[in-house]
Amino acid sequence: MNRCTVLLNEVDLRVVNFRLAFLITALGCAFALRAQSKYDGDNTRYRTISLEELPAALSKSPEALLLDVRTPGEFSDTSHWTSLNIGHLKGAANIDDREVGRRLSELPDRNRPIYLYCSHSQRSRRVGNLLADSGYTNVINVNGGMSRYWNEQDRLPMMDGLIERSVGYGIVNPNRLCEWTVQRPVFFLDVRPDSLFEEVRRPEWMNAYGSITGSTRIPWDHLSEAKDRIPRDRPIVVVANETVDETLAALELQQLGFTDVHILFEGLESLIDLSVERCPCKDRIWKSEVPYSTIGLDRLDSSAILAGTTVVIDIRPTDEYDGIAKTGWANLGRFRIARHVPAAEMKDRMGSLGIAKETPVVLVGRTMEEDLFSAARTLTDMGYTQVKILSSGIWGIRWEAHNLPGLAAWDTWVIPYAKVKPQGQ
Repeated sequence: MNRCTVLLNEVDLRVVNFRLAFLITALGCAFALRAQSKYDGDNTRYRTISLEELPAALSKSPEALLLDVRTPGEFSDTSHWTSLNIGHLKGAANIDDREVGRRLSELPDRNRPIYLYCSHSQRSRRVGNLLADSGYTNVINVNGGMSRYWNEQDRLPMMDGLIERSVGYGIVNPNRLCEWTVQRPVFFLDVRPDSLFEEVRRPEWMNAYGSITGSTRIPWDHLSEAKDRIPRDRPIVVVANETVDETLAALELQQLGFTDVHILFEGLESLIDLSVERCPCKDRIWKSEVPYSTIGLDRLDSSAILAGTTVVIDIRPTDEYDGIAKTGWANLGRFRIARHVPAAEMKDRMGSLGIAKETPVVLVGRTMEEDLFSAARTLTDMGYTQVKILSSGIWGIRWEAHNLPGLAAWDTWVIPYAKVKPQGQ
């Protein structure tokens, strides 16, 4: 799951979609910890704006600068990390966030509007703070960045005219995919490698991710020899666990002459926490046989937590829970009212908590790491009947609260370590 060679200047921390565990492992630094404070400037040092509001705001301010602060490779869809090639906004200029400080002369005067965006609205916030420090008074951060558009493209039709891409394959989210499957036949191509399906090595998260019903599985590195099994008379939607393998397969299919190729944005990971209300075709196109479920922050019931009818359990190791982990990026704060049972101790300690087997239990970790899925399996094996995983993780709760409409109240549910004490104190 985790890829350890991603460069800091090529990536941007997230909740969904580029798995936080992959990024943290790749970065090997305190970047994630620093990112926790990046929201302090929101609507104080710079303003924020949603994608829903952006097109109208730009049309009213023709003198504004729309600035993409991702790498030139991401901006031009030529990044070595193909999963980051998700287009850019029409009319945007591009200055890598690491270069903005020495290229201020290329920006307009300090009072003209400057709209900042990136992939997940982390780099743009860093630049927003930099510009505020440099005397710019009309800086606006675009919340959620490009990744939010692709995750929710069906909800953001006002943005469609602003999206420009130079990669030949398409990108589709689960809800848009539902529309397609009603309108026409779609060929689902599962390109995950054989090694992930070996029972003896199969991780629990792989079971939870499930598969697309009726998909044809051809590992992405075997597409050339199996191309005759792939039809040319219908759209091909490439699926894998995450976007990375999908993009490699899509590029290979283009080389083989296939023209109607699309990837499922963020792969199967994008499906597991969606409700049927959000993705009407979920039960029809996706299957997973695990005895627990995964929910997003939008489906977490705060009133049930406060009433004690739903129990939240933090499964992180004790040093991370107490904020004293040697790897600083792992010290992310605590979720209010959560009980703490490390995943490795779940089987031995859960019975002593006095939680009835039919009580809804929500597990939370850093993000959707293997320990979280293994803990969920342990609980269901012990007879707990309503076990759920929170896909956001501790870090993602704050990200979603600051980037997605309607979730701002959840920001107060993550308590910084300055306001909590280690266990036993």
